[in-house]
Amino acid sequence: MNDHTIDTHAVDDRDIDQDIDAGLLSPVRVGTPVEAATGDRAWLQAMLDAEAALARAQARLGTLPASAAAAISSAARAERLDARTLAQAARETANPVVGLVQAFTAVVAADDPTAAAPPARTSWTRGPCWSPPRRCG
Repeated sequence: MNDHTIDTHAVDDRDIDQDIDAGLLSPVRVGTPVEAATGDRAWLQAMLDAEAALARAQARLGTLPASAAAAISSAARAERLDARTLAQAARETANPVVGLVQAFTAVVAADDPTAAAPPARTSWTRGPCWSPPRRCG
């Protein structure tokens, strides 16, 4: 390969640091507090924080078992999910939330299978089929 040829071989995932965003495409934020607040991990944690807060609110209202809310809240940690895998899954739907729902449901199910069962799921993980009072069938 000469100096002007681009190597187009498939990237081996083992060669990529899973937590790095060097800022090549957005150098203005590199090394600033904005970087920590707006990166992939921050976005992911904000989505999980919202899910956990909604689960706790629903438990207080009696629409979600308290044990499910506790399991969801405990599982809602960004480090338990792989942002790169979620980004790759987003290619299929052009939206990172679809893959996040699936991955987060699996994390919750690993901790407490009953908390991940459809009637116990909340907000964007619940969807219209599980919203009371109707059921899809």
